[in-house]
Amino acid sequence: MKKSDTQNMSSFDIVLDETTIRVQNNSNKNAKVYFKRERDRHTIYENHKFDPKVWSLIETNPWIDEKNTKIRLEIILESEIFLYLCDIKSGEITKLPSSNLQVKAYQVQPYTISVLMSGYNVTEYIEDALKSLFSAHPPEYYKIDYYLAIDGDEKLLEHIYRIQLPPFVKVYYAAENQGSFRIKNSLALKSDSEYILFFDCDDLALPGIFEHVEQLQKNQIIRFGGNTFSNHDPRHKSKLARPGGVIMQKRMDFLNLGGYQPWRCQGDDEYNRRAEANGRVLVDIEQPRFQYRILPTSLSNNPVYGVNSVYRDIYRKIIAENVATKKWPIPGRIHEADNLVRIL
Repeated sequence: MKKSDTQNMSSFDIVLDETTIRVQNNSNKNAKVYFKRERDRHTIYENHKFDPKVWSLIETNPWIDEKNTKIRLEIILESEIFLYLCDIKSGEITKLPSSNLQVKAYQVQPYTISVLMSGYNVTEYIEDALKSLFSAHPPEYYKIDYYLAIDGDEKLLEHIYRIQLPPFVKVYYAAENQGSFRIKNSLALKSDSEYILFFDCDDLALPGIFEHVEQLQKNQIIRFGGNTFSNHDPRHKSKLARPGGVIMQKRMDFLNLGGYQPWRCQGDDEYNRRAEANGRVLVDIEQPRFQYRILPTSLSNNPVYGVNSVYRDIYRKIIAENVATKKWPIPGRIHEADNLVRIL
C-alpha cells in the first residue's frame, strides 16, 4: 500500500504494512516528521532533520490496541504542514486538512519538561499513573520525557520488564532502597530539559497539568493540588490536598537551590521552605491538576518514617530550628542516589 502527495511541489511517499509505517522525503529540502497516536495525539517518534531522499519509520505494534488502530503523521516543510491518518487495521491512508495555525504551533520554541518519578511499592499503580500523564493532552509544541527510577523494589523491576514502555520513558534502577529524595535529585541531574515536574507513581494526572509551565515566571515554583481518593477506604471523603512534592520549576533553579536533603521523609517540606527563604515564590494552583491516592501503605503510615515516627520528629525539629533562626543554608552539594543505573 503506497500513497504519494505531490501537492505544492513537495512529495512524500508513505508505505504502510502490518508492522511499520515508512515515510520518504522526496523533496530537496529538510523537513520535520511526527508520528502520533491518533487517540490522544501522543508523540511516538519525531525526526527534526528529515533529510531529502531518506526514509523515516516506526514499528507500529507497540502503539496499536483495540482502542487505537490509527497513527497520525504530521510533516512540516518550511511554511506548510501535511497531515495523514494511517489506519493500521484497514491499511488505508487518508490525507487530512491543515491550517497555518498548526504550522505556527511547530514554529514556537518548545517547552521541554521532564517528569521525574521515584517508584517503590507501587507495582499495581504505576501503569495507571503513566497513562494518566500520557493522556494529559499537552499542546503540540511541548516536548515531554519521563524519568522513572525504581528504588530497590524487585517486584516493580520485574513488572516494568514485563510491560512495554514507550522509548521516551527512561527507566533507572537502584538495587538498594535509598529514599525518594536522593532518587529525585539524581533524576534532575540526568535530565536535560528546561523544566521538571515531580510526580508520584501512585497518583493520577489530570488534563492541564503541563500547561502551567507557560505561567511559570522567574524564581517561581508551581505547587499543584489534588483531589484525594481511596480504593481501600469506602468511607473516604474527597478533599483538595497540597502535598509538597508535586511541584514544577526550572530544573537549574532546583539544582542551584541544592535539591532535596537526603532525608527519608519531610524532604519536600524542607525544600519548599528553604526555597522561599532564598527568594523563591510558591504559586499554588487552585484548580486540581491530579488525583491524590490515599494508601494504607504510604510513607505517612510507615511505622519507621510515618507521621508519628521518631525519624519524622527529628526532621521536624531541624525545620523548626531553621524557622526560628531564619537560617536556611543551601546544601553544598546535590545528594545523589548511589549506583543508580539506566536499564531501559
